[in-house]
Amino acid sequence: MARDSTSGAIFVYSDICVWEVEVHNEDRFVWELCLESGDYEAALKHAKNAAQKDKVLGAQADHFFDKQQYELAAQYYARTQRSFEGVSLQFIHANQTDALKEFLLRKLETFRPTDAMQRTVIATWLVELFLGTLSSLRNGGSEGKLEDVVDQFRNFLEKYRDALNKETTYNLIASHGRTEEMLFYAELVSDFNRVISFYIQNTDYTRALQVMARQSDPEVFYKYSPTLIASAPDETVDAWIRYQMLFVTGTCTNIW
Repeated sequence: MARDSTSGAIFVYSDICVWEVEVHNEDRFVWELCLESGDYEAALKHAKNAAQKDKVLGAQADHFFDKQQYELAAQYYARTQRSFEGVSLQFIHANQTDALKEFLLRKLETFRPTDAMQRTVIATWLVELFLGTLSSLRNGGSEGKLEDVVDQFRNFLEKYRDALNKETTYNLIASHGRTEEMLFYAELVSDFNRVISFYIQNTDYTRALQVMARQSDPEVFYKYSPTLIASAPDETVDAWIRYQMLFVTGTCTNIW
């Protein structure tokens, strides 16, 4: 075999003949060779289409799963077209709740707002997973870890509140006894009646008035004022005075 240094042509010859070899798409199998050798990054770089990239990502996810690096595996599985149910069952059977949560969070990010049913199903499942983790940590876990998960859960509720069904979410949170998270979610979805009622029932009138001050519906103010004036007259009258502009202009300024 010889190569023409000027034209770059390749010639293959024998004792009786000479062939000119034309090379097209020389690198088309490079991704596969890299994949076979376990060089996933190079394989992904040389992959030419979505199917090839999906095969590489799937192989990399399987590699991390076999190495018990479950959360890394979750990140790569979420980028593949693998069966959602199949991947979820892998993590469930391996008893890897954190990795399952990571996979669901990554998958949830890929859905559009118009994919309402898929978003609601996955978001609701994640609420249950977060609550399960919080219950486990409450029964035996570090305070720092518990606070981290509470922060993660609240950030999740804030980001995906539009994907959640209110009553289902309330019921799930209440079933785990997470009162503070229930109140946090209620304020996120502007369910001020629920929050104010809770504080009044628990005779925490100051906090009831604070929540009332953070909303702008005069009807809520009218609804609870009779109860509050009887139980906390000074604070309620102060709120009336400070909020007189609410009734005149319909505007609301946070005074707390």
